[in-house]
Amino acid sequence: MTVKKTEPDISRSLHGEATAAWLERFDGRDLATHGSCKAHLVDGLARVLKMRTAMTLASIDKNASAYARLKARTQVLDEIISGRWFGQMVADPLYSPCGEALVDNMHEVIEARIDEILGPAADREKAEPVAADRLLDIENFALAVRLALISSLKDLENALLDLERMIRRRSLDMAKAEATSTSSNARTLNQFGNAAERTLRRLKDGRDRLHQINYFGSRAQGIEIARVLSVVTNLNLRTGEDGGNSSLDFIGTSGLLKELGVELGRMCQGMSQSMHDQRQNVDYNRDSLILLDMMSLRLIGDDLTVSLALQRSVDGDSNPAMALAATTLLTSILSITLALRHFNKTGLRQ
Repeated sequence: MTVKKTEPDISRSLHGEATAAWLERFDGRDLATHGSCKAHLVDGLARVLKMRTAMTLASIDKNASAYARLKARTQVLDEIISGRWFGQMVADPLYSPCGEALVDNMHEVIEARIDEILGPAADREKAEPVAADRLLDIENFALAVRLALISSLKDLENALLDLERMIRRRSLDMAKAEATSTSSNARTLNQFGNAAERTLRRLKDGRDRLHQINYFGSRAQGIEIARVLSVVTNLNLRTGEDGGNSSLDFIGTSGLLKELGVELGRMCQGMSQSMHDQRQNVDYNRDSLILLDMMSLRLIGDDLTVSLALQRSVDGDSNPAMALAATTLLTSILSITLALRHFNKTGLRQ
């Protein structure tokens, strides 16, 4: 599942009154979630809506008035997944606790684009939207967040694997070059590689747990949701024995990221000390090391934000701040991934 974000088509506006109302409440665009984080959420919402649309299409007659509109909706969702119309998603996820602002924005863009495909709505009866398709409930938004986390964690794992391989290669080169066994350079680097390997293994286990989706209604419905969504996302999704709990899963993911931050922080501190030890001949890029250390600290601090956001009611209806937890998690993952990639390129000098 690859998330794409292309240059926006700003020749016209596809969003409408509901989006304008959200923007007015928050004085336009003062809040600004990280663009890549928002792209992951938009992609996740599009895939969940595509799954819902596919299930609805399978249950109605092809001659029904809503059939053509649902087919057009599938086309629009494919356009969004391919990276189009991202510039039309102007409402920030943080405008609302459970992503309602971004969902309203996305729904209006989809409906306006469908009208462009099918022609003026005034000449025909407009099909009533399916309630589940609006994705206004926290469970569906949480499902989209789950998909976004799976995608972003995969990128993080790849960066962490590259780090481990780079450290292992450098450790072997140093071991071969050392004339005596008294130097600890190779052993120290190898310990860092062991830490990266352990953390990578835990992250993979955590991402695998995210493939077990929560569902609502009967277990048979949950199995069907997992089946159709697996086709839409090209992921191997499944259901558990019970409906599951997205908040607990996300808190668990945050805990794993905190552990990663601790491990990377220790590695950065060890490398920093080596730079000041004249007996060591390992040359690190100071700027890359500092960036990685700071992003590691961010992982540790963001764990508290995620935990608090998912454990308290923020709107009087017992709904947690799911949008805050989601954007915090995704921004943390994207930031540490970028820091790791930068360190992998420049961190260890030859």
